[in-house]
Parts: sequence; C-alpha cells; structure tokens
Amino acid sequence: HPYYLALQSAAETYNAAPQAVQITQVITDVPRREISLGRVRIRFFVKCRPERTPVQQPATPYAPIRISTPEATALDLVRYASRIGGMSRVQETLRSLLPAFRVPALKRALDAEGIPAVAQRLGYLIDQEGGAPLAEIVHRWLPSRIAGVPLEPSKQPLTETAHLATGVYGSLKTVIMNPLTRQDVLAHQPIVPWPSQRQVEQDLLLSRAM
Repeated sequence: HPYYLALQSAAETYNAAPQAVQITQVITDVPRREISLGRVRIRFFVKCRPERTPVQQPATPYAPIRISTPEATALDLVRYASRIGGMSRVQETLRSLLPAFRVPALKRALDAEGIPAVAQRLGYLIDQEGGAPLAEIVHRWLPSRIAGVPLEPSKQPLTETAHLATGVYGSLKTVIMNPLTRQDVLAHQPIVPWPSQRQVEQDLLLSRAM
C-alpha cells in the first residue's frame, strides 16, 4: 500500500514542529490500527489515492522513507486539523513551515489535493501569517465561484470563515451543510474505492466538510 510520513511528523523533518511530536504520523490508503514498535508509536491516517501527494525521499543511511513536501504537508495539516489538535496548532506549525514553501511545489500540491475548501483554509492561514504572495497563488488556483467555508469544519456555521473568492481572506459568511441522503451516497459511490456504503458515506462527509 502507498504511504508517506505526514502531518506533524513530516513538519518535524523540516524543523517546523513547535512541539515535540510524540506519535509518528503516517498517511496511507486503508484503515490501520495504531501500532507500537519499541518506543515508537505509529498512527495511520487514511486518504484516497495518497500516491498522488507530492513527496520527497531524502538520502539517509537507513531504510528510505517518503515524506510529504512542505506544501503537501501544510495541506494535510489543514485537512486533518481536527485530529491533530485543531486549527490553532496547524497555524503554529505552518508559521515555521512557510519559509520552506516554493511556488511550483505549492501549485503541484494544490493540483494533487484538489479540494477547494482545504485550499481556502490554507490560503487564509498563509495570509494571516503574512504570506500574501503565496496566498495569492492559492487564490488563483481556486475556482472562480466558491462559497465561504468555516475555518474549522467542526465549528458552528457562524464561525470565522476562510473565503478567497474575492481576495478577502476571513470574510464572515454563514455556511450550513445539508444532511446527506441515500441518493447522495449512491451517486458518490462510483468515484471512490470503498466497498461499503458506510465508508462511502464517511468519504462524502469528509469531502463536504473539507
């Protein structure tokens, strides 16, 4: 199965983890239980088609390992924010990660992720950290017509939103997610690899939330 070192573990390799990372975080394509190897704990996060994510494979004297690029790491941090300590911790990590960003690599990471709402949130955070030129790259990548999204998907609709459609980052806009129907799940099923409708439903919920 495809996999790569991700999230705060990847950020740590770029000297961008403000806090010590206690658990090694890995993204793969199937659900796996957390495992322990001696003193090392590995937690797995699931992503559809992780092989599309841009990675680097630094030369080491040990077994080679794939690590998400700084730009892809930032997108993953935003996507999985609710599972790694919230958006405030993501912003703290992003602050140290931004100097490693490169424009061509950011474009590749955005194309690989392909989720406008995740890009909106990242663009907002980049802008908040004074990275206006990079935030503009995100803005140009987005579709011409988009809606505002809550900065944190788990928050209530009246929270701060990341809205890049007009170039105004952080516009306050109400966003309400409609409940899923069986027809929604069935329509989504042909485009995802999951065998059960429960997994399809979770994938669709994640897609809408992100």
